[in-house]
Amino acid sequence: MMKKRILLPLFLVLILTLTACGDGDLNGDDVDNNDEVRYEDIELTPEDAYDKFMEAHSDSKIRGISLDKNMTEYQYVVEGYDDENDYEVKINPVSGDIISDDTEIIDLDDEQGEITKDQLSKIESLVEKVLEESKEGSKVNEWSLEYDDNILAFDIEVIEDNNEVEYTYDLETENLIEKDN
Repeated sequence: MMKKRILLPLFLVLILTLTACGDGDLNGDDVDNNDEVRYEDIELTPEDAYDKFMEAHSDSKIRGISLDKNMTEYQYVVEGYDDENDYEVKINPVSGDIISDDTEIIDLDDEQGEITKDQLSKIESLVEKVLEESKEGSKVNEWSLEYDDNILAFDIEVIEDNNEVEYTYDLETENLIEKDN
């Protein structure tokens, strides 16, 4: 009887350990997690991400949009608001699928501002400008667009010789505000 009391908990610990060490592939899909998505693989434009957000929250305004990189995956993060709520929608930039759509009661302390779809058309030219001014082989890591002290600031981070270099531009004038190495 004593052996059964010891063996049963050991058996359960072994099962839990093996389950935790699994590859997490519950769908049976064979996914190669080593396939890094490159910036050049991104199909969705910032304007497309804007449209996806507006499909979900048609009566709201967009306060910020970014292309974030988490390990090997990029995602658009679009933040918006209406009279009652704040919204954050994460979008896969390759497939266009909505990853998450979160809603919170509006925080009136947030700087509101409104980004229009027309303003987003300047992003690609600024990305190209930064890459032209960077060392050969530099890559876009991530970027964001939001109001900062009444300036529509476009921040872009590039990887240059394994170092992060950040640029901040005034989107309206396309003038460089700051460069951090």
